[in-house]
Amino acid sequence: MPATLPTKPSLEQLKNQAKDLLRACQSGDPAAAARAHAHLPRLRRAPASPADRPALCLMEAQHVVAQEYGFPNWDWLRAVVDVDFDLVARITGQETQNLLREVEQKDLVRALSDASTTTTDWLLSNMSVRVRQFIAEEPGYIRAAAGDPSDVARAAQRRILQQVVDLAAQGQINWPAGDPPPVSAAVDATSEPALLATIRRPLEDCSLEEVTDLAAGLAEQARRLGVLSLEAVAADCASALLREGLQLLVDGTEPRRIAQVLQTRHECLLLPLRRTLGRMVIAGMECLTHGDSPMIARRMVAAHYAVLPSNESANSPCEVRDLAKHLSSGLYSRLTPDALADLLTGLAACARRDSVAALGSLAETVDWPLLRLGLRRVAEGTPINELRGQLEACLEDEVRHAATRDRMMILALRSIQDGDAPDVIRTALRQVAAG
Repeated sequence: MPATLPTKPSLEQLKNQAKDLLRACQSGDPAAAARAHAHLPRLRRAPASPADRPALCLMEAQHVVAQEYGFPNWDWLRAVVDVDFDLVARITGQETQNLLREVEQKDLVRALSDASTTTTDWLLSNMSVRVRQFIAEEPGYIRAAAGDPSDVARAAQRRILQQVVDLAAQGQINWPAGDPPPVSAAVDATSEPALLATIRRPLEDCSLEEVTDLAAGLAEQARRLGVLSLEAVAADCASALLREGLQLLVDGTEPRRIAQVLQTRHECLLLPLRRTLGRMVIAGMECLTHGDSPMIARRMVAAHYAVLPSNESANSPCEVRDLAKHLSSGLYSRLTPDALADLLTGLAACARRDSVAALGSLAETVDWPLLRLGLRRVAEGTPINELRGQLEACLEDEVRHAATRDRMMILALRSIQDGDAPDVIRTALRQVAAG
């Protein structure tokens, strides 16, 4: 296991350690010789003997010391110990975004309090708008930390540099070198037109294969332009769950936290809401079949979500032409319980005045399969028990499809954050869809 650097490491002390190692090797110390053989490839090729006195230069001794502390070489060790924080302004935009996903935000706030303008601008340019606002509004982290503010900032910068080293050792970023890239190069949010066209559609309208294609398109853009480019895509997203997931993704939220937030929203809000809306439709269709008054219809459907429903139905269109216009306006993707209660009350009023047969012409204008099926069957005079059975089966199919789709999107977002290739994501999502 690598040795641990002290809290406030000294480069001078580390140089002295390298000099001590060099002298020990020259004097024939077997422990020093073993250390050199363990970390220098040219010596590992020749077995060490008890009398071995490896000929080292100071740079090689420094290399051994760096490796013993877990660093690939002396330059990486020196950068962390001396806190050369401007190094982070010399990695690419996508690599910077990879780094920021690993950094704690309070460390970032503290580090930026004493960073150069170039480094600060570069890091800010690789954050989402929401995270930049957070960074600007949270100086309290600095005030709350014990000790001198400059020491606090330096310690945070050293921790971030250590994460640069770790990511470079894992091959996720290249060790920074050369001049800083231009800040404008951090983000290119140009998206494929096909991707934008799909993201603007309600996911309720998409097949599972279309959801798979969408996820693969998002992954391709993330790999091509960087995860931060998905912020503009999120702004256009018609799906609330996907929009929230993309925003959390570009904010650099931990993968497990993204999954927790979306899974909780899926289980505690979205699926129960879909079931509630579906049961309201079934209750409304039963009211139409029974010929109930609009007041009773509203009570019946509102009983599924409101403790004290209102009898008011002023917002309920009751003319066939008004209902047709309302039903054809992309209703399903943006329904709330109140809006659905208004709609079903209006249908009850229309049926009382014009008969349920008049509702048949409305069925083809509806984008929600459950409601479309209900209106067709009511207009055809389907018996109540048969009507209820067909609608309940349709609702279960819709809930099952919605649950699968949400699981696919949660998995896709996790895979995008992990940097998985689009083809890998396609395979994984198809397995979920086949479920």
